[in-house]
Amino acid sequence: MYNKLNIELPAGYAAFTTYYWRDRHNRGVIVNMHWQGRWLTTASMEVEMQSFTPADDPETETACVNACEFARRCAVIHATIREQLGDYGLHDAQRDMALSWHYIAAEDDEDWLEVEVRRGAELLLAKNYPLPTAVRAFDDEHGDVAALTRTALQPVLDDWQRLRGSVIAFPGTEEEAS
Repeated sequence: MYNKLNIELPAGYAAFTTYYWRDRHNRGVIVNMHWQGRWLTTASMEVEMQSFTPADDPETETACVNACEFARRCAVIHATIREQLGDYGLHDAQRDMALSWHYIAAEDDEDWLEVEVRRGAELLLAKNYPLPTAVRAFDDEHGDVAALTRTALQPVLDDWQRLRGSVIAFPGTEEEAS
C-alpha cells in the first residue's frame, strides 16, 4: 500500500511511498512520483531498517528523509525540463518537426533525458542526455538543482536548433527568434 508523502512539491506533483521487507537483507523504501495524476518515475532505496516506524529506527527515519529529498529534487528537475522543453515537447509547424522527451530518474546511475526529434514520420535524432541525479543530495558546491538542470539541457536545445537549421528563442535565454 502506497502512502502519499506529506511534503510541499510544485503544483501538479505528488509522491507516494511504501516500505518493502522481502527478507532480513532486502529492505527499503519505494518512492513513486506522479505529475498531473500520471506516473513519472520510481526509486527504490535499500536501507538496513529494523522497524517501519521512524521513531523506533534511525535507519527508517533516514530513509523517509531521503525519500522526501528525492521527491523534491525529482519534481524540480521535471518542472525545469517542462519549463525549457514544454509539457509535451517542442514543435515547429513550418518545418513539420517535433521534439519529444521522457525524464528518467535512475536509481543506481545518473538521471537522463530520452529525446527524439522527428520531421514528419522520419526520426532525425534519438539520444539520451545526462541530467543532475535526483537520488543523491546536492551540496553548496554543486549549486541548485534547477540551475544544474538548465545547464544540462543546453545540449538538447543546441541539437534542436541545429536540426531546425535556425536560431530560435528558448525560455530563459536572450536569443532572438528568427
